[in-house]
Amino acid sequence: MSELKACPFCGGGLSVNMDKDGWWHHSCVDYCYLSAGFPTREEAIAAANARAERTCHNVMPMMPSGMPYPDSFICSACGANEDGVVKEDGMYCYNCGAKVMVE
Repeated sequence: MSELKACPFCGGGLSVNMDKDGWWHHSCVDYCYLSAGFPTREEAIAAANARAERTCHNVMPMMPSGMPYPDSFICSACGANEDGVVKEDGMYCYNCGAKVMVE
């Protein structure tokens, strides 16, 4: 069995469990997130461990005036948009789990 890395969001523990439909999910033991489903336990573990290694940066969204939107984050790795959220070094994308690197 592969060892799970820490939760990419809060640093807590991760667990891997099968849902009632037979899909495997990795989730934070502190309930900060639940992954998408994977067909095998091994794939869920591999995805969980890859999440903690990926990095991203903010792709600054722009207003029609050409000025950046204040307090907004768009992940360079997956394109997820978090309005009203300021990401700092060491924080994580809510969608893909990539670690934010401030340039």
